[in-house]
Amino acid sequence: MEGDDSYSYNINLNQQGMRMLYDHLCYSIEVWPGAPRRPAEEQDMLKTLKMQVFASLLENNFENYGTTN
Repeated sequence: MEGDDSYSYNINLNQQGMRMLYDHLCYSIEVWPGAPRRPAEEQDMLKTLKMQVFASLLENNFENYGTTN
């Protein structure tokens, strides 16, 4: 169903997979053809996903590399 936010998905990716996803989102935003060719909401969703993936990458870096003992 379009616009139905009642579903939630979880995916498991390693660090390399998350970086690849982030790079692809950056590329998709860069080459996004714009409206009316693609729905305007799509660009907003891509930017939101990019922020969420980047936050996950930062969180992983902080948890695994943020401390020096």
